[in-house]
Amino acid sequence: MNKKVSGFVSSFAGSFAGSFAASFAASFALRFCSFLFASLIAFCGLSSCRHSHPSISSHIYEDSAAFDSLPPLAPIHRVENYTVMLWYKKLKRAFSQDLLGQPVTLKQGDGVRIIRKLSYNGEPAYVVIQANTFLTALLKASEVDVGSEDLSPQEAALTQLSVMLERHKQKAVTSLDGIVQALSGNAKVRFAVTADMCQSSKTTWDRAVFEALIQEGEKLGHPLTVGVAMTGLWAAGHKEGWQQLMDWNAKRKLDIVWVNHSYHHQLSKQPNGEYLFLTAPNINFRDEVLGLEKFLLSQGQMFSVLFRFPGLVHNAARLNELNGLSLFALDADAWLALDQK
Repeated sequence: MNKKVSGFVSSFAGSFAGSFAASFAASFALRFCSFLFASLIAFCGLSSCRHSHPSISSHIYEDSAAFDSLPPLAPIHRVENYTVMLWYKKLKRAFSQDLLGQPVTLKQGDGVRIIRKLSYNGEPAYVVIQANTFLTALLKASEVDVGSEDLSPQEAALTQLSVMLERHKQKAVTSLDGIVQALSGNAKVRFAVTADMCQSSKTTWDRAVFEALIQEGEKLGHPLTVGVAMTGLWAAGHKEGWQQLMDWNAKRKLDIVWVNHSYHHQLSKQPNGEYLFLTAPNINFRDEVLGLEKFLLSQGQMFSVLFRFPGLVHNAARLNELNGLSLFALDADAWLALDQK
């Protein structure tokens, strides 16, 4: 089972759904004990950001243009020549660790989909997805190429990745039911919590929420997994917060699955007050997705197969573009900030 991704969808099952639900609700006056089976619960990681589904009229957003002048964080690693690829291969060797130093489980004979080609600190590399567990990893290109064979179109079409990408060409993942089997093989998942790190001029962020997750993990004896939907502008404007999240992840205080939330999180507000976000025709959607991927890799972090559209606003064209990048759109069933059920 893919620990990083399947952990994300299963970490809030079992005892957590009871003990942490009670303490979290008491601490933050939020009720989520009656959510539907297999729900995605989302909260915004900024105390200044009130994030809502587009069907709710109470939007409070800050224009990302105000933060475009923020200098990006200095890269820790060089990421160059970044190219999209769609190539299925059968590995001829096993991998227990990738170029980022993260533990991976890739066995000899595993099918992988190469989705990005790049130079990482001068080393030719691939970003791959294990075609049946959805694990993402950064591997040396030479170690993948040597002896590996192409999967036939028939073999590739039968992988869980191909099946799920085909299923989600024109729809986002909301309830975990359906995709959870591919991610973890566990159909009994009740909750998964994600946090959206939207751009903001406020320097505060909901650190206490993450600390509560850490404390609950300590009670359970293992770090809880949380999906953190990151934007480049949030990291640029909250350097200490970004470093803290990476530190918690590195020290196994939290098991963070990095969800792509776009680099700039454009709002694209229209004269009538409507927010088009990334569906606005002037937005270079591909650059927004790849820009955040490159940022995470430059910081030594591996992105997952999940992408959350800002505002949860998307259309058929954008979903199709995202599908072509081998990623899944992740929606949410409820927002804790709005006390939704």
